[in-house]
Amino acid sequence: NKAMILRTSLLAEGTTGYRVINGENDGFPGLVLDLYGKTIVLKLYTIAWTSYLDVLIMLFKKKLSVERCVLRWSRKVAESKKVSKKYGEGCLLFGEKVKEPVCFKENGINFEADVISGQKTGFFLDQRNNRQTIRSISQGKSVLNVFSYTGAFSAYAFAGGAVSVLEIDSNSRALMASRKNLRLHFQNRNFPTKEFSQIKADGFEALSELDLNNQKYDLVILDPPAFAKRKNQKNTALNAYMKLARAGAKVTKKGGILFAASCSVHVTKSSFFESVFLGIRSAGCRFEEISRTGHAKDHPSIFREGEYLKGVFCEVV
Repeated sequence: NKAMILRTSLLAEGTTGYRVINGENDGFPGLVLDLYGKTIVLKLYTIAWTSYLDVLIMLFKKKLSVERCVLRWSRKVAESKKVSKKYGEGCLLFGEKVKEPVCFKENGINFEADVISGQKTGFFLDQRNNRQTIRSISQGKSVLNVFSYTGAFSAYAFAGGAVSVLEIDSNSRALMASRKNLRLHFQNRNFPTKEFSQIKADGFEALSELDLNNQKYDLVILDPPAFAKRKNQKNTALNAYMKLARAGAKVTKKGGILFAASCSVHVTKSSFFESVFLGIRSAGCRFEEISRTGHAKDHPSIFREGEYLKGVFCEVV
């Protein structure tokens, strides 16, 4: 009940896709529950919850107005081969079989999620607040979205009035999903190449190429995957964040805005921000910090180790 009360305002904000239970932060260690319209996705990080699945199903049906529940496992548990065939990855706990990506809204914008095989539970719900900020500052801007994945930041930028968006991602399926998401929300709009284009490439390499060609943008978004998945990768990750910020700053127009984010739990907020600022300075740019961001209300964190998401908006001056 406490978890649901914390998220009551989201529907009024035009959001039908959000995290209902955020693990131990909501009193359910090793368990995440995400809602996508009428579909919920239960992701488990420990085999211990298997014995309680019947109780959980009964609880979900009682508290949530949903039609189906999909079960997902963390990669570590899935690879341990301890999961029974009855409760395999992507199985249906109740409801009709998922035959296609499910649709939902986030701040009034239409998206779809692959709840069976998509990353995490099908969509990165934790960046909702940052995406809304991007929407509010995109009017009339050229936008570069690096590590664009399924294009959520791009959809928000266009919803906010961006004149153009260039996406960079190395995943062909993600780029295709991004195009589908744009068509889903902007059903009566065509996007000529001068307004929307994509580059399938490594983010660092593509940024270097853009810099060589003297390409610059009003708004640059840097939202990479986790660079530090283990504690001993922290220093390598900080160096990567510094290099990424430097590359991003080089293609940001004077007076433009650079947004950098990290989802690495092993990288502290202070060390991440320091790396980003060092990267911008090493690009020969001066900047003014606009704001620092963290977790949205549906991703509460009650302990330091749970504060994995951090972001910063900077104006390059």
